[in-house]
Amino acid sequence: MVRLRVIVVTFLTTAALYDRIKSEISRSFEPNEEHLLDRIRVIALQKNLQDHFGGDTLDTAFEDAYSKLISEEPLTCVKTGTSYDSVRSPDAAIVDFFAIVPFNAAKKLNRNGEERRNLRAKVEAEVKRSGRPFNLVATEVLFGSDGSVVRIPGLPPMYDHEYNPQDFTFSEDLGAKILLMTYDTLEASDGVPLLSAEAYEPECVAAVREWFAQTSRSVTVCGPLLPSGKNAAAHEKQQSSEGNEIQKFLDSTLESHGTHSLLYISFGSMFWPAKPDVIWAFLDVVMELKIPFILSHASPLAVVPEEVSQKVREYGLGLLSPWTPQQTILNHPATGWFVAHGGHNGVLEATTAGVPQIFWPFAADQPLNAVHLTHNLDVAYELIEVRTGKGLLPILRTGYTPVGTPEAVRNEAKDVLTKAFGEDGERKRAKLQALKKALAESWAEDGPSRRDVEALLDSVGV
Repeated sequence: MVRLRVIVVTFLTTAALYDRIKSEISRSFEPNEEHLLDRIRVIALQKNLQDHFGGDTLDTAFEDAYSKLISEEPLTCVKTGTSYDSVRSPDAAIVDFFAIVPFNAAKKLNRNGEERRNLRAKVEAEVKRSGRPFNLVATEVLFGSDGSVVRIPGLPPMYDHEYNPQDFTFSEDLGAKILLMTYDTLEASDGVPLLSAEAYEPECVAAVREWFAQTSRSVTVCGPLLPSGKNAAAHEKQQSSEGNEIQKFLDSTLESHGTHSLLYISFGSMFWPAKPDVIWAFLDVVMELKIPFILSHASPLAVVPEEVSQKVREYGLGLLSPWTPQQTILNHPATGWFVAHGGHNGVLEATTAGVPQIFWPFAADQPLNAVHLTHNLDVAYELIEVRTGKGLLPILRTGYTPVGTPEAVRNEAKDVLTKAFGEDGERKRAKLQALKKALAESWAEDGPSRRDVEALLDSVGV
């Protein structure tokens, strides 16, 4: 946005995330663009906060800071102690739809919100009928299943249990205080920016546009939003304590095994298999097939046994890291395939780099991305036998019921990896390049994402 218009962006965050956010933002600017960076003010509101989902203290800090922005008062960053001069009252506020309390605070302070119906009604009715605790009922509504068929524009029909193919425990607070309320923010917002791209999921985007058009609200499709330029790779590697080692490993793999020879494995910073033995069994197959690999284990749930670390050291073609520079790895010519949970950011990063994926989804948007890229577009694979819990129930689009035994996991891993690094995998990689090209054009001079963001800036008068 600061490249498109002369505007000031105030980015409110926590002290725990401050350095990472500053680093990520700087990756998208060239050395001669410091004047643009100066118009992005990153301000930390809360110290000593590690929880991904914040809390009451952060909510209060946000409301106080946003009130000062509305009143055109100065703000101070608690991380650096820097005091920022007052600027004009915000023309628009972009708030993560998981940030329910901050969103409501912004709407209240802007004095233009209105009460709308929301998903709570279903939960509240069941609480009234049964007398059971609100949080328990909310968790059932959000994560429960009864075999119903769910239809989403642009995707094949799926059973409701297919939306949570892994046993992954979400806290009741996540359900009752965050996910249950996201409908509130979507319904109450004046518009919504989508970090997806028209080229990636045109039918889904069209459906969201139609939904918001019913209430004369706009949808801004602005993806993919990925750091680029000279600083992108260098600053990303600085975020990993093993950045230089990873770069050397990639280069040596390219020299010894050639292009598209390496397997990159990452489930992001939150997710990890509930049964860790499954990932180690998968890794055994990778090593049996002599495939070079990098495994990121950033999740706090990930514990790598010493015997696994020792086995990888003896193997000599693998690297284990608690934090990896993902775009650096995906854009390296040695990287052939990406085993991932299927979160939207990672999907767009991999697709933009032209790297096909092997999906191991857990929940949320992940199973949908997996189905879209495997079933609709035929540019990826999905591991089915790694499913647990209700994920072992039948799959509607194929009629198959996963077995889920260790033997089934190993057999599927061997089959999928053999295909991926063979002729079928090259066919999928070739098909993926058309989508890569379309995504690259999203932010061209007359690209759809650029047009949408320009229209958003016009609509708020900046």
